[in-house]
Amino acid sequence: MLKILVCFILFAFNAIASSAENNKIKTIVEFFSFKCVHCASINMKLNQYVATNKIKYLDINIDPEALNTMILYYIAIDSGVGVEFKNTYFKAVSEGMVAYSSSTLSYVAGLVQNSAMKRLLRLPEEQQKIKLKMNYAQEMLDKYKVRATPTFLIDQTTLLEGEYAINSLIEAN
Repeated sequence: MLKILVCFILFAFNAIASSAENNKIKTIVEFFSFKCVHCASINMKLNQYVATNKIKYLDINIDPEALNTMILYYIAIDSGVGVEFKNTYFKAVSEGMVAYSSSTLSYVAGLVQNSAMKRLLRLPEEQQKIKLKMNYAQEMLDKYKVRATPTFLIDQTTLLEGEYAINSLIEAN
């Protein structure tokens, strides 16, 4: 009888662990804007959550005028300084620099640029990779018709709008 009870407890424990693992967030797409104070507010906490939980993460800027900024940001990601770029850009805008202006972009790039980023800027393969990312971002914007920031697509199934929604989700997991 004890052996059956132990087996049942082990089976139940494994089922609970498996269920928790299956319910774990696997992907997050963040629709954001460098003009959005709520996006800036959640940025650091979201970065930490994504890194800690090994979540596949993509961020998509909803602002049409963000093209040059996003190209350089995606190159920064590929060169390993994407988080630093985004944090620095949000800080620059919060200190009064104009989002998406060439001067803000130059300022941020000057602070975060590394040798890998300089090299990637010149590679045709990187240009093609960025083009694919930008096309995918546009497809996602068209598909989900996101107009408010921050908005989060969780595991390609659930859209959450607002800083408070993602805070609740982060705190619950």
